[in-house]
Parts: sequence; C-alpha cells; structure tokens
Amino acid sequence: MNIPLLNFLFPNMCCICKRYGNYICDDCKKLLKRNLPECYICRRLSPQYSSHTQCRKCCSLDNVFVGWEYNHMSSSILKLYKYKNVREISMGLSPPPPPPPIQEEMRGVLIRWNILLHVLESILI
Repeated sequence: MNIPLLNFLFPNMCCICKRYGNYICDDCKKLLKRNLPECYICRRLSPQYSSHTQCRKCCSLDNVFVGWEYNHMSSSILKLYKYKNVREISMGLSPPPPPPPIQEEMRGVLIRWNILLHVLESILI
C-alpha cells in the first residue's frame, strides 16, 4: 500500500495534545524540559554527561545521555516508540545535523577578510 494513502487514511497525530500533523507538534516540543548534563549514578552535574571517576568504581558505564526529564510527555513519546513501533517519532526529536566545520584555509581567508573590512571601515569613518 502506498504511504501517502496510509497518511491520508490514518493521519499522524501529536501524542501529547492530539493535534493532527506530526507525532510531536512544535508547541509540545517546546514543553519538553531538557536535562542538565549530570552523572547518572550520583545525579550531580558533570560535563558531557560523563560519570565521575569515584562513581565509575561501582558501575562500568562512562557516559549516559538523558535528553529530557522523565514526565508524562516524555513517557507517552517513549511508549509510542518502544511499544507501538513508531520509529518516525525520533525524526521529530533529533536536532538537525551540525554544519560542516570550516577548513583551515577558509578560516584564514575569513580572518583576512574581516581585517580588511575593519581597515576599510576605519578609513571611511
């Protein structure tokens, strides 16, 4: 069966507010509370979600990333993903890929260009 026909017959609906369109609408995405980077064992703040060295003695995991606070909204998202096999929900939650890094030579060109613009501004003013 054709996917657009399935979407027409069974449209996607926000799992939180039940609006038609996406599995998670933009308004509900804004309501999800991001977690601060913390050690998953002692729950104290830790850079890049890494475990403290003293905490690693009892557990073997170095890092555990937890994206959002666990509450009613995140629970309903996880249940759709895990139990109803709605894999498309992850597409709405993942951030866009980062832009490619600037090559070293291009960075040098940009720096020289900024210096040239600054010199021209100082002459004209």
